[in-house]
Amino acid sequence: MKRAILFDRDGTLIEDNPPNNDVSAVALMPSAAGAIALAREWECRIGVISNQPAIAVESFDMAGFREVNTLIQQRIGSIDAWFICPHAENADCECRKPRPGLVHSAIRRFDVSPAHVALVGDIGADIEAAARAGVLGILVPNAKTRESEVRRAPIVASDLVSAVRRALEFI
Repeated sequence: MKRAILFDRDGTLIEDNPPNNDVSAVALMPSAAGAIALAREWECRIGVISNQPAIAVESFDMAGFREVNTLIQQRIGSIDAWFICPHAENADCECRKPRPGLVHSAIRRFDVSPAHVALVGDIGADIEAAARAGVLGILVPNAKTRESEVRRAPIVASDLVSAVRRALEFI
C-alpha cells in the first residue's frame, strides 16, 4: 500500500520567519528530523506543500528560497517532492491553501489514494486544504495558531513525531 505524508513548511517544519528565504534564519522545529525519519521508516512518500506569496514579488530572492529548501533537506532528510503556490495572497488560484490544489498535485505525483494521505500543518488553512482534498488533516499548533483553529482541527498533535504516529494509525 502506498502512503504519503505532506508537511507544511513555514511554521511546521521550520520556524516561520518571513520571508523565509534566508538560510541564516532557518530554525528547524524540534521534532522535524525525527518525524521525517519515522515516516521514511514506514515507507511513506514525503511532500512539502507551502504557500509562498512572496515569490510573486519581483524583488523576492528565489536563490535564497531554494537554498532554504536545500538546507531543510540536509537537516531533516530527503523530501520526495515540493509543492509550492507562488501566487500572491489575493490571487484566485486553485493551489493556494486552503484550496486543495497542492494536495491534489501531491496525490497525482505520488499516485496514492487520498485515503492514504495525511497533511500536517500549523494553521487552519492547512487543515481546510486537507479536508477539501479528502485527506487526513493533523494540526501541530505553535504560538501563531489561533485557538479557534485548534478547536476545529480533527486531530491535534503536540509535535511532529506525534503527528506522524497519528497519521500512521489512519492512513
